[in-house]
Amino acid sequence: ENQRLVCWACKLRYRIEDDIPIMLIDEAEKFE
Repeated sequence: ENQRLVCWACKLRYRIEDDIPIMLIDEAEKFE
């Protein structure tokens, strides 16, 4: 649960639902 796919280049995290990453920019979380 609560897994994320991380894009270090764009500094975004994408949530994963049922082993599928939700790769929508509107659904991404920014991080520093």
